[in-house]
Amino acid sequence: MFPSTPHGAVRSVFVAFGVALGLWSGAVPTVAARSGISPAELGIGFTLFMAGNLTAMSFAGVLARRFTLRRILLAALPAQGLVLPLLFLAAGRLWFMAALTAMGVLVGIIDLIMNAEGMAVETEKRAPILAGLHGFASGGIAVAAIPSSLAVTLAGPWTIAAAAPLVFGWVALCVTRATPERPLRPADGRSRRLPLTWSLVAIGLVAGISMAGEMAAILWSSSLLAVEAPRLAALAGTGAAFFAGCQSSVRLVADRLRARLGDPLLMNLSILVATAGFGIVALGAGFWTSALGFALIGAGTASIVPCGFALAATTSSLAASTALAVVTLVSSLPRGPMPFVFGAIVERYSFPLAFGLFTGLLAIAFLIALAFQRSRRALS
Repeated sequence: MFPSTPHGAVRSVFVAFGVALGLWSGAVPTVAARSGISPAELGIGFTLFMAGNLTAMSFAGVLARRFTLRRILLAALPAQGLVLPLLFLAAGRLWFMAALTAMGVLVGIIDLIMNAEGMAVETEKRAPILAGLHGFASGGIAVAAIPSSLAVTLAGPWTIAAAAPLVFGWVALCVTRATPERPLRPADGRSRRLPLTWSLVAIGLVAGISMAGEMAAILWSSSLLAVEAPRLAALAGTGAAFFAGCQSSVRLVADRLRARLGDPLLMNLSILVATAGFGIVALGAGFWTSALGFALIGAGTASIVPCGFALAATTSSLAASTALAVVTLVSSLPRGPMPFVFGAIVERYSFPLAFGLFTGLLAIAFLIALAFQRSRRALS
């Protein structure tokens, strides 16, 4: 019932992290309608979510210098189990916005700390496990999205609100039983001075566009499908499930793909697949066609960030932790404002046009990736 190893415990955290996003993705149309939230206001809400997320990831680094990773997880996981019900039961704009912002903060803290714990376990095991852990997180989204949309549509948001504390309470017990006390490793900390170089800026922009696309698929797919097929509103979580299921499948074999194809080629192919997926969704051709598009988006985005982070760590003369901190900082440039822009486009025009925006952004990301790779070859 409970994992007995640190690897099993951190895996359960990754799964719960995905389950939380999947539950929310499937419930978005119902909860937003209950609170009287328009698409533009939903874009503002997701912008607040992203702002809380990015701020918390920086703040979590400060917390980790004072407390062990285990203690931070044992505080953040139960808190997430309490905030999610407040979000699902939101009955007004202010309530909705406040709960969504709080969720963004907790998602940011858990994201950083669980990755730090995953890296520590990977070091102990002397075997690559981080890509697999991210695959489990995507699997959590896939498993939770459709049941969430079914439950909130047929029975009401209270069903998911009741389940969330149980899920996160169980995961907190897993951490209590199997996760040792350990501080944030010095290599995981962020340098106070983050030197910007062309290669790291390029990788950060590509990663940021990919991350923004991932969040768009997770947070907006159910709303699009509910509009395209109102009679299938109970299955609106299908888009997120297809996205996350394909992303999880690719991430579980990502390390083998990287070894066979190399990071640059795999990144380029992944961007093209994700671009095709967004292009299909932008057609607005119906529920199942859009679901297929989300599946391609998941398969395409699965390897972009892992390849980018690996390239940043191996091609920069900086320490790996510093290089990744620069990439993460730069990635916030496209990630931060995108929910607001997306919501404004939906409000003024349509969902397909908003998703179509990412075909253009990914085309730009592809050109940036090619330019980076060309400059890398010139220096080698």
